[in-house]
Amino acid sequence: MPARAATIAYAFKNAAWADGYLQGTLAAQTTGGSEIGETFAAAAQVRVGDCASWQAAFREMAERVEELALESDRAGHAVSARDCFLRASNYYRAMLVQMGPRVDPDYHEVARRMRSLFARAAALSEGLIEPFELPFEHGHLPGYVLHGDDGTGPAKTVIVVGGADSFAEDLYHWYGAQGARRGYKVVLVDLPGQGLTARDGFRFRPDAEAALGALVAHVGARPDVDASRIAAIGFSLGGYLVPRATTAGVPLRAIVAASIFPDFEDHWRSIPLVSTMAEWEGTWKMALLARLFGSRMKVVERSFDTYKERWGARSIAELVEKAAGWRFDPGAVPCPTLILAPQSEYDGYGLVRARIHDALDRLPNPRKRLVVLPSALGAGRSVGGPNLSVCARMAFDWLDDTLAADAPPAAS
Repeated sequence: MPARAATIAYAFKNAAWADGYLQGTLAAQTTGGSEIGETFAAAAQVRVGDCASWQAAFREMAERVEELALESDRAGHAVSARDCFLRASNYYRAMLVQMGPRVDPDYHEVARRMRSLFARAAALSEGLIEPFELPFEHGHLPGYVLHGDDGTGPAKTVIVVGGADSFAEDLYHWYGAQGARRGYKVVLVDLPGQGLTARDGFRFRPDAEAALGALVAHVGARPDVDASRIAAIGFSLGGYLVPRATTAGVPLRAIVAASIFPDFEDHWRSIPLVSTMAEWEGTWKMALLARLFGSRMKVVERSFDTYKERWGARSIAELVEKAAGWRFDPGAVPCPTLILAPQSEYDGYGLVRARIHDALDRLPNPRKRLVVLPSALGAGRSVGGPNLSVCARMAFDWLDDTLAADAPPAAS
């Protein structure tokens, strides 16, 4: 049966599907992770509310683009092969946004395929993307170093930390490639709980300083890194992990939090859908909730399936309980801090706005700033995802100034 034409007039009326997932894939075009035509061709095959059709559509596109990569690679066309491997990897990643590791049997196979194709792109990157492993406790945490600097001496470096459902490969598109273009050495890593680390016995944990401290020490010991100019960007859950680590003495020169979560337990419990699902899970009320919210609930359930594996929880109620103790004092964050807040959350939720301003007021370093990511530029939804260029501009322009040679060091 021939594929339907890729003429999609923004047919996804469900905001989660259109803004959260379709735009998220489209946004990666900025960094070579997608093409508009390919993304729309896949989206044209999707039945809104049907997770299986989303998975099938993006699997088919991933396989098509992977075959293009292999053809170019066999013929010795390295640039074409690299570009296609990168896009194919990200289309497999697009599948995962509507999959759960416990409810979809092929979740881990898809994730491994995504990772293996990213590795093929890295191998053809002419040294730009260097895979590495961080020794940590009973195993290793996987990651990449992007060499955006000119190689003439120890470089300013930024570590990118993602969220509760991220993979290290995502971070290439979220800030990674943009930082390398600006001359940074960029470190991307799966911290405990992220990526596939739960399969190796690592779970999310509140003491972010353990893994981030090991990472900063490891990176700072490299001769091509200026250990006095290591910064970090944390988005989504990373907005807890990164600032928390600095309060425990991890020596970061500056941080960007998009956004900031000083009390993650309180954040979890303040979301009505989370508390409702925790109370109703396993009852007839949950089935009613699924009928009321339809396709949105199918995706939400898969998201929570991912969270449960990564936190090591058997239920949503246990997941919420595991957030106990996830907090830090913004008044103990010693370094310059930029907070990025999406406008839809900043304007739409008084509790979010109050939390952000309370944290901003308590940050002790005078070099601090809040930037609201504007909806008028398409950056106003969750962590600014639909406009990666605007997010990168805000973060790296500020880091450029803050890490400049004549800028004062972080307060001790």
